[in-house]
Amino acid sequence: MSDIPNPNPELMVIGDSLAQGCRTLSVSDELCAQSYACLIARAQGWAFRHPRLPRPVLFDLEREIRDLSLLGVAGGLRRLRDNLAGWRQDLAGRGPGDLPAAFDNLAIAGVTIDEMNDLTAGEARTRLQDELFPKMIGQPIRELFPFVDEAHLAINTAFVLNPTGAPEWAGLTQLGWVERRRPRRLIAHFGHNDGLYPVGADADTRPFDTRYDATLAAYEATLDRLAALPPEVTLIVIVLYPKIGAVANLDPHGPRDHHGYAETYRTRFPLPGKELTGRELRRIDQRIADFNRAVRWHIAGLADARRFRIVDAYRILDAYDYKNTYDARRQIAIGDTRIDNRYLTGRMRRVGRPGGPRPPRYEFDHGGLQSLDGMHLSAVGYAVLACEIMDTLGLDYDRAKILARALRDEDLISRYNGNIHRLGYLLDTIEDLRPTEQGDEELSFSTMLGVQGAVFRRDA
Repeated sequence: MSDIPNPNPELMVIGDSLAQGCRTLSVSDELCAQSYACLIARAQGWAFRHPRLPRPVLFDLEREIRDLSLLGVAGGLRRLRDNLAGWRQDLAGRGPGDLPAAFDNLAIAGVTIDEMNDLTAGEARTRLQDELFPKMIGQPIRELFPFVDEAHLAINTAFVLNPTGAPEWAGLTQLGWVERRRPRRLIAHFGHNDGLYPVGADADTRPFDTRYDATLAAYEATLDRLAALPPEVTLIVIVLYPKIGAVANLDPHGPRDHHGYAETYRTRFPLPGKELTGRELRRIDQRIADFNRAVRWHIAGLADARRFRIVDAYRILDAYDYKNTYDARRQIAIGDTRIDNRYLTGRMRRVGRPGGPRPPRYEFDHGGLQSLDGMHLSAVGYAVLACEIMDTLGLDYDRAKILARALRDEDLISRYNGNIHRLGYLLDTIEDLRPTEQGDEELSFSTMLGVQGAVFRRDA
């Protein structure tokens, strides 16, 4: 095998969408560059290679909402087709050029634990070229829908794990790269796609309950593999499961009980109004806490447990859970802006002098800890997580500077767009996100949301 590229980097990351930096169901170079791992590396002065994606992985909902193609959704659907064709060309050869042989952030949106451990770039590339691209390229959008989730995962995997297409690296998984490159520090942040995501996105607890035991077993088996990493990997950081009751997508309604949960919770994106009772959500949060406790016990029993550090994502989200507590101390102050875990919302105000023209303009009102999908963090949310991880590791950093830059990067807050407000009205009118028998020119924005949401519901 060829010499290992860039051995012993200061930091590597494995996992799924939260580790990759996904926002609003979108994965792009811009968003990956604002992941919490990039923020940590920048604060510490470490070299760190994030995936330099030549284009978004199939779609960029952030762009569609910023530019707003809601009135011209056909443009977004055409971009999906062009995106597919571009990826087919790049993944057929040695990549788009000027790329390193390996990235330091290997996290891939949408992966399950088994896929994180077993899926290789070579397998993904072969599946794309032999099966998925032939079925999708040149086909009507409604014919693409059944394959978009698999294609998204395969494109992301093929590029992130082997950007240059080098045959000698085709057989490596996320962990395979770590075993060979042996970073000084490794962050492992995974498991959200094994039944947890549908709870917050769809108010559906069944996948989480059904897979609970199998997921815990797979998680613990992964910890065993991490514990067996070469001794050059001196620090292994495990990010635990979050408190799902604190995600913005689950909007509380009705009075709170003495446990701090509302009577009911209704989803906001992409299908508003799916309900979960507060009692049921509290039960799920308790099961998540039990899961995290079992992970802690397992790590404590490992022969080399001293190499591990635990970042308690449940505690972090609970500490910023303003929507369930109305405790102002749980909001995040960045200058004059206050961020919390309510769903991102704006308000309209009129600008100009009284008596003269005063056109209405939308501005940020509240929310902002999470992106428009209400599940993945915003740039500010990732900055908060970066700070929490650095606290756990005892690293020095400038919290105010990091948060201020993140607020500037998160233009859904700092340059709030009235399209976000109109998106809410649009979502309220959507009853079905799956494509119909309409022609492509008649397909609606709901089709695009359905296509994108499928990526994170492959096993729901």
